[in-house]
Amino acid sequence: MPKAQATKRRTKGTGGLRERSPGRWELKWREAGNWRYKTVRAKNRKDANEQLLAEIATADKNASKLLLKDYARYWLQTRKGVVGGSTLTNYEDMIERHFIPAMGKDLVSELKPVHFIGYRTARLKGHKAVQAAGNARQKLAPNTVRNHLRVLSQILELAVGDGLLAKNPMAKVDLPKVEGAETEVLTEKEVVALLGAVKPEYRLLTLLLVQTGMRIGEAMALRWTDYQPPMLKVQRTLRRKENGSFGTGSPKSSSGVRDLKLSGSLQEQLDEHRALQAQSRQTNPKGLIFPNSDGGWIGPDNYRRRVFKPALTSAKITKPVRVHDLRHTHASLAIQQNVNPKVLSYRLGHATVGFTLDVYGHLYDAKDGHATDVLDLS
Repeated sequence: MPKAQATKRRTKGTGGLRERSPGRWELKWREAGNWRYKTVRAKNRKDANEQLLAEIATADKNASKLLLKDYARYWLQTRKGVVGGSTLTNYEDMIERHFIPAMGKDLVSELKPVHFIGYRTARLKGHKAVQAAGNARQKLAPNTVRNHLRVLSQILELAVGDGLLAKNPMAKVDLPKVEGAETEVLTEKEVVALLGAVKPEYRLLTLLLVQTGMRIGEAMALRWTDYQPPMLKVQRTLRRKENGSFGTGSPKSSSGVRDLKLSGSLQEQLDEHRALQAQSRQTNPKGLIFPNSDGGWIGPDNYRRRVFKPALTSAKITKPVRVHDLRHTHASLAIQQNVNPKVLSYRLGHATVGFTLDVYGHLYDAKDGHATDVLDLS
């Protein structure tokens, strides 16, 4: 008696089929991260399954030829609506200026840990092997390379889910070690000089950034309803939309929503600012604490170019300080005053105390303290 011929089986999760009507079957399979559908004629389930297996084989063959540059761009599309406009722009910059010039022509199916170990080494040392567009031999800071590798890992994790890779090759790649915070921070004397040089209408905003460690987007999005003395609630951040206009969204993570206790002098200045704003009858339909002259949001780039940079020059501060470094300045001064790591982590809106210590641990003496009156330089 001859042996029955074995029925070909599909790998679980690669596809499916169902009979729509006698002799008509709908096939379903994954290709390039998306479900594909096709209606075919088949005598029975076995015949329909044979046709489905053929479609899956074709999809697998196409997937084996998929280049990293194409898949990275596809991954970028999946992030739209998930992350903010500025984050999306940063991802696109990484992909177009760094990942694609370095290894965009590599097949996704053939990526190995050695590819990313080589990328890490070359980026840290500025090797010509990873020549970014217009930036030959560009050397990047360890923290920047860490961010690049984390994004690459997200791309590859999606590839695993799409069946293009059996496992994520980035799992075997160590991230560069960051020796302390790669930032410039201001001393108390320099902060006083900066506050004295900044335009009067922006002095309170600048003081708030230093005293609270808030991100610039969080400060720009503040409304008067967020201020209930002595507390200031951080619950949104300013984001640039894809069309270039501004809107608000949630902070970077759930831990970014937080209540900050303000110093007495900062409360007094906010109260005075609110009173003056009411007297001026300035248009402020959104109820912003720091509106522009039209009652809309102040753009972070405008603040940086027209307020912050000129103030640094006037104050004769020659350090390459960014607006975001006011946040690091807050952390540095808080640590000098022995603020507890857990308290500082909460005030900064970090996801974990461990992350705070990774960034600022080299500045800590691990002593308890209180953060409310940090840098009361009013």
